[in-house]
This record gives sequence, C-alpha cells and structure tokens, in this order.
Amino acid sequence: MHLHLYVTDYNIRQDGSPVFPNANETKDSIASWVNIKDANVVLNPGERRIVPIRYTVPKRAKGERYGAIMVEKKPVPYTRTPEEVRNNKLSGIISVSYRIACTVVLSVDGTRFEKKGSVTNVAVNIPPSDSWMEKQKIEVMAVFKNEGNIHISPRRGEALIVHKKFRKVVARIPLTTPRNPNIFPGALRSYKGYIEEPLQPGEYAVQAKFNVGSGRGHTSRVNTEFIITPELAEAMNQMYYGDNEYSGPTIIGADPQLVEVKVPVGGFRSSSVTVNNQHEEPIQVQSYIKDLQFQPDGEMQIMESGTIERSCADWVSIQPAKFYLQPGASKKIILRVRIPDGADGGHYGKLVFETSPFTADKLSDSEPETSLGSTLMVVIPGTSKIKGAITNFEPSLIGNGKIPEFAIGFNNTGNVHMRPTGMITIKDYMGDVVHEQSLGKNVPFVLPGNTRQIKEVYNGEELPAGKYSAMIVINYEDETDVKADCKFTITDKPTTTDKPIQVAGDQKKVNNS
Repeated sequence: MHLHLYVTDYNIRQDGSPVFPNANETKDSIASWVNIKDANVVLNPGERRIVPIRYTVPKRAKGERYGAIMVEKKPVPYTRTPEEVRNNKLSGIISVSYRIACTVVLSVDGTRFEKKGSVTNVAVNIPPSDSWMEKQKIEVMAVFKNEGNIHISPRRGEALIVHKKFRKVVARIPLTTPRNPNIFPGALRSYKGYIEEPLQPGEYAVQAKFNVGSGRGHTSRVNTEFIITPELAEAMNQMYYGDNEYSGPTIIGADPQLVEVKVPVGGFRSSSVTVNNQHEEPIQVQSYIKDLQFQPDGEMQIMESGTIERSCADWVSIQPAKFYLQPGASKKIILRVRIPDGADGGHYGKLVFETSPFTADKLSDSEPETSLGSTLMVVIPGTSKIKGAITNFEPSLIGNGKIPEFAIGFNNTGNVHMRPTGMITIKDYMGDVVHEQSLGKNVPFVLPGNTRQIKEVYNGEELPAGKYSAMIVINYEDETDVKADCKFTITDKPTTTDKPIQVAGDQKKVNNS
C-alpha cells in the first residue's frame, strides 16, 4: 500500500462538520510549522509504521494553531493493455483514493488564554398545528460565538422558556450540537433543543444560556418571543398524552421537570419541587403520584398508582399535598421518599395536579382539571442491572438532496432506566469505513420493560450513489455490547426532476448476545 502524508488546514463549520482547506489558507493555520520527515510510505500487508512529525513554533508566537495530517492512499498506477499500446490509446480510467485525517490542535506555552463568548441569535420554529400528529416538536435554536483566543466546548447549554404574563420559567430545554462540540476562536456554532412538554396558550419568551468553563455563564442579550395558540396547545397535549384526561391545557407548572434521587434500601430522601399557577384565577391544588410508562413513539401513559411493577407511587409522600395558589403565584412542595426492604433497580412515577377554581372563599362546582408535573426516578444504588436489546435497525426513505435517517428500536430488559449510547459505522461496498458517528445527545431515557423508537440523522459528508452497510453498536457499563446491521443503496440523483431519491434498505441482522 502506497501512502502519502501531507498537511492541510482544519476548521469546523457552524453545523459542526469538519472542513479541510488547503495549507495556509486560514488565519490560525499550523501548516507552516509542520515538517513530515517521510511523506511517502509503503506498507506491506499487516505492517505498522511510526512516521516522525516535527513542530517548529516561531519566536513570539502565541495562541492556538489548527491543522490536520492527511494520510492518503495513492491509486495503483494503471498499466495499459497490449491493445492500448498498439493503438497508442488509453481507455477511460477512474482513479479512487481515500484519505483519513489526524487533526492537530497546538497551544503555545506562555499564552494568556481567555475563554469567553456570546449568544448571537435565538430562534423558535413552531410546526403548523395540523402537523403535530406527525410527532413534530417545537424547536429552539441558538447560535454561540467564541470571542476568546482558545477553542472552547460550551457545556450546560439551555434555553429558558418564560411565561411573559407571570414572569415564570416554565421549562428548561437542553441545547446540544450533534457533531464536534469544539468551537475555534471567532467561529459560530448552532445548538438545538426541543420543548418536550405541552405549554398552555399564551405569550412566551426564550432566553439561551451557556457555560464555557470560565466560571460564569453567558446569556443571550435579546429574547425571542413566540405565541402558543389554543389550537396549538390542544394539539401538543394530544400528541404527548394522547386523547385522555391529561390532554387538557396546562394549568400548573413544576420545576424541575425531572426529579432523580438515589436512596439505599431502608433509606429516606427529600426533594423539593416549585409549583406555579399558570391560570388566570385562584385555584385549589391537590397533588398525587401516579404511574407512568412510554409508548415506542414516545407518548407518555399515566396510570393509577400501583399499576406497573416498577412504581414508586407508594414510596412517596407530598407535603403539603393540598394548597391554594393565586394567579402567577408559586409554592415549594416537598417529596419525601422512603425505600422498603427488598427493593432494587429503578422505580418511577409522575407528579399529577388536580386543580379547581377557587373564588370568594369557595370552590367552583365545575369538574377538577388535571395537569402533569415532575417525572420521578428513584434508584436503589448497587442493585441496578443494565441490559437491553435492539429490536430493529433500518434506514429511511429520503428526498432529493436530503440525508439518510436510521430508525432504531431499543428494548430495556434491565431493571433501571437507561439512555442508550453507542456508535453507527457506515461502510461502502468495498468494506471501507466512510463514516462513524455517536448516537445524538437527544436520545431519550428508556424505562425498564419499555421499548422506544429512536431516530438518528446521518451527520457526515454527502454519500455518493452506491451500496452501503451500516452497523450500530449500543453499549452499557460492564455488559456485552448489542449490535445490529443493515444494508442500503443510494441511487443517483435525478438531474431533470424533483422526484425523491430512495434509500433502499433491508434490516440484516440483530445480535443481542
């Protein structure tokens, strides 16, 4: 195998995808500082070689420099056939080469590095009301700019959803980027998050906040506002909770939305939840803990306490369970959890509020309405069994110019909730790896005994037409990895029509051993 090593620049686009310009084209290029001793290497089958690379930093240099060492496989020289030699002609030739990149980030000692940045834009994308039954969600997008002199990876990004009238934070949305999290100095990065809970009709503001590890957070200077109409609120509730008693407008807000506690057998813990009245009149609130589970499509099901095996409803007491709230007012309630003997793994519940209008010191005669509050996850340390199985793995159909998506079914066969992590590897028809990506950060929790369908969007460079295979490996702690693979074909793009391209795929094999 003939290999050629050379230096390119290295940058990261706003969407997180890498780009490798020619050497010395970017401001912070490392190319002129790099010397590859042996740029042309011949490797025999199974042979490994260490290639020395020397970095020379000029005097008075400072800051960071970026680049990539490219290792490119040279095409095998073409030998003309005897007929081509006789006729002094050459047939058409297609030469294919492959290259892999070893990215380099060099920090110059003695530089006073400063991590800082700002949120330059916040936007909200609300799908039309009539498309909500297709499981669409409200998307929150924020753009963060690195204003320092060192690469950063912002952490704890979140969008705060504020009810304008009551001036209350009603939801906190994690903001993530599915690709390389690093942002070079002066560069921008797009982050996205999704509102996972229904909102009541009204006007809202969105504020994005990030932490870059400098000891303080960076919050957007300008809020973006949006309106939830009554029709949209109804569609959101039906999508998340189905057509049942919990699909009415949200009256009570709860913060945090997720309460996760670890309590040993026989132990006791307390957690607080702040409850606020998002209604325009005084209400009486009665609180309960009920059971929950999720359908494969993510729809939440609320059931009476004790219905599911891994319920925590009987372990939790609420203080106070009944109280009154004026419009826009808040109250802190305490959830006291006590674990009985013999318990193991994870147990779950949902805080549910039953509300009634309260005027002139008396309750309304109307039927109480229900709102959903925090999700409770109670884990008994040292007793968790984390196991799972892949139920399906297959590519989707895509449209012209769009990127492939993969549908992954995962069944939690253990005794505690888990968020599947793993890697998807795509190979071409020759068996060479053309792309690898980790499962995105928005993969949902899967409760014990539940199966969830996960959508993973391909985030690499555009794939040319051809046959491919994909393998997913999901891993969890000390247990054996579970695997599945499939094959798919990308056809040529139509040149004179807008008809969709199809990714023809078939699920090949699932290995859950």
